[in-house]
Amino acid sequence: MEEGTDNIPGAALQGRDARAGIARQLTGDLWCIGCGYNLRGLSIREMCPECGMPVRATILGVIDPKAHELTPLKRPRLVGVGLIAWAVGLWLATAAVGVMRGAEILREMAQVRWWTGWAPVLGVAGLVISG
Repeated sequence: MEEGTDNIPGAALQGRDARAGIARQLTGDLWCIGCGYNLRGLSIREMCPECGMPVRATILGVIDPKAHELTPLKRPRLVGVGLIAWAVGLWLATAAVGVMRGAEILREMAQVRWWTGWAPVLGVAGLVISG
């Protein structure tokens, strides 16, 4: 038994040994799960200087290699297309609102009639694309 551990219950001693093991692992060599770079000496809040992978993701990968967050995407191209469609749809919907508000301002301030019948259709199309 370690010195000074005579009065520590078994469960508490076991928990302390587990924490010490984790501490040794985090302060020792820790290889990035993205590129294999040694992350020794970096803070948990930093990113890998080689690939930009968060150190926390590497720690999660070491502690739970089958974590849901680390599973590869099944269809990465579809996810990419979906992200682009979401951004483009949001932009279209926002632009449609801007056009309608601009036409309203022109109508009130400059007495200019500007037909914006297509803007609501563009806004709805943007929302559908974004969805």
